[in-house]
Amino acid sequence: MKPERWSPGIGDPTIGGWFTVLLYFVAFVLCVRVGLQHTKRKEWIARDVAGWCGLAALMLTLCINKQLDIQSFFTQFARDLLYEYDLFDVRRYYQIRVIAGLMIVTFAVALTVLIMTLRARNRWTHVAGIATAVLLFYIVSRAASFHKLDVILNLKLYGFNYNWIFEIPPIMMIALAASRTRTRLKKENEKLRERFGEDAIA
Repeated sequence: MKPERWSPGIGDPTIGGWFTVLLYFVAFVLCVRVGLQHTKRKEWIARDVAGWCGLAALMLTLCINKQLDIQSFFTQFARDLLYEYDLFDVRRYYQIRVIAGLMIVTFAVALTVLIMTLRARNRWTHVAGIATAVLLFYIVSRAASFHKLDVILNLKLYGFNYNWIFEIPPIMMIALAASRTRTRLKKENEKLRERFGEDAIA
């Protein structure tokens, strides 16, 4: 692909865009802290640590991509590839299959996240799982670049873009769930320390 066809830049330089970036970063930090809080127990569960650290990695990735808009590079690369092999006229054929594949993978990942989180005893873990599934569907739908969907998401409601309305609440719920979970773990660790002494905590 020619360099002039794509260059990195700020994808959403608005206040809402930067606020979303900040929320992603806050959610990332909180998820990391929950994962670390889990490891303070002498007999910690690897699944819990991996789950929250994996969610932290997702938040950090989305935080970076929010303004770099890396998926636009792959979109442009695919267009240039179709042009090179004289397949641009039948691009809809490939676009539909790629989008269908993305939706299937996203559905499978979201379903896995829901099953794993709903098995947890902590209701805030359930909230984090549901919010993550909603956010994944939004991100993939946005990346699919359906023209009609883009038009709807760029509309405003009382000065707020619809894409902010669909994206920001799930991030806030993930951050809130991480904060509440960490608080609960700290209280449980304190109770364990009071009951069994320092040997109960790593």
